[in-house]
Order: sequence, then structure tokens, then C-alpha cells
Amino acid sequence: AVRALTIAQNYDLLKNYRKPPNSYVFSKQYLGGCNRSFWHVWLTEHPWMVYSEQVDGAFCIACAIFSAHPTRGQLVTKPFRVWNKKSEKVQEHEKCLYHQSVLEQADRLHQTVEH
Repeated sequence: AVRALTIAQNYDLLKNYRKPPNSYVFSKQYLGGCNRSFWHVWLTEHPWMVYSEQVDGAFCIACAIFSAHPTRGQLVTKPFRVWNKKSEKVQEHEKCLYHQSVLEQADRLHQTVEH
């Protein structure tokens, strides 16, 4: 059974998740007619995005921690790996109400712990 994380554990996950070094070479997949991979710059473009080297996939760190719905799918409970669909999937995810809600929740956690 999965137990709930403490406030300190949630904060630690949000602030200190492991980021691949700039020299990291992401694995390639043949998608949409060519080899594609995760791009390091996406972590800067989307501050909520994290990359897991273990599963070669991207997640929304806030949604993965705070989402109350275990069936949210890619970026939340399952890694996103379809790199040629990144733009549309990210835009779709950023418009979701649950994503916006958990970002606010993460921001409140930061304010609570840091102030």
C-alpha cells in the first residue's frame, strides 16, 4: 500500500528531484519517420516537467505528487515518451484544471515551507 507523504517529503520532491546533467545523452526512439528523443531544454521551458532516466519518460512533478486521481495517465502516473507529440500533449496538459490546481497547491506548499 502507498502511504501519504509528509509535507516535508512533498517539498523535498518538488525542490530536489534529480535532473539529468547537461551532458546526458537521451535515448532515441524511431517515431514519426525519424529518431527522436527528450530534449534537455524542455525542463527549462516547462518548470513543472521532470525526466526519469529509469523509464526514459517525462512527468509533471506537481501532478505526480498531488493528483488525487490515479488514472490521469501520461505525465502523471505514466511516463510521457511520444516525443513527436510533445507540443500538443504539453499544451493539453497545461490547460487541464487538475494541472492548474496542483500547481497552485505546489506554490502554497513552497510559500508555507519557505516563509
